[in-house]
Amino acid sequence: MKMRKNIFFLLLSLFLFSLPIFKAQGANDLLSILKHVDSIMVEDNAKYKLRMAVTRGDKTVEYEMTLWSKGRNFVARTEKPIAQKGQVFLINNNNCWTYYPNINKSVKTSQNQRLLGGDFSFTDLASVNLIEDYDSEFYKLRKEDIWEMPLVDGEFEELIEKGVTLQCLAKEGRTVTYPKVMVFIDESGNPVRLDFFTISGQLLGVLFYQDYGNLGGKEKPLTMVMRASLNSANYTTITHLEANYDLNVPQIYFTEAYMKNLSIGR
Repeated sequence: MKMRKNIFFLLLSLFLFSLPIFKAQGANDLLSILKHVDSIMVEDNAKYKLRMAVTRGDKTVEYEMTLWSKGRNFVARTEKPIAQKGQVFLINNNNCWTYYPNINKSVKTSQNQRLLGGDFSFTDLASVNLIEDYDSEFYKLRKEDIWEMPLVDGEFEELIEKGVTLQCLAKEGRTVTYPKVMVFIDESGNPVRLDFFTISGQLLGVLFYQDYGNLGGKEKPLTMVMRASLNSANYTTITHLEANYDLNVPQIYFTEAYMKNLSIGR
């Protein structure tokens, strides 16, 4: 009898060990889930090479960029096409600027400003701070609720049923771009979709995290798709080409005064 019990507990241990991290931590561990989501979206020191494709109907314009991040601060330089080469975007402590090399001037802008005529804003690239700025809770969606959402198919319905959904409401007194965020997490604990709303419940945009894979030695979404309208023909896709986390990005990179230096490739 004792041997049977030992075998049972051994098999149970092996089963639990084989579960995805999300399941092993427990679906009720909200803070652990939020920290994991944050680790997917934010890096303390990173340099990325990425391609951004802005699609409007049957027309797509592509840009290539270099982006440096330090937490939720980032600075990005446009490399291609030649018409926008050297344009620099900076967000530092929620203050945003765009540097235009053709007029040799940086212009302060808002976090809602869209980059290069696409659907990603400064906030979308810097990432919302779900831990600090929001009160989050698990949210149970009924099947009819799922199919009332835009951009839903059978695969997404299955994903929601196997994963979890979080409702995140801005904390009182916090100034945020999106007062309400719905976060959809797959069974591995990875965010796959974020829906952004006004305080009245109007949908402002949908951000998809797709194609999880190896990016610079870490598992990350290789593709992000932002839809700022419900027009299915209009969207912006960011594809990560390279990533380097083994560096210390100089703090001076994240200053308005240094934007001109970055523009010319220093």
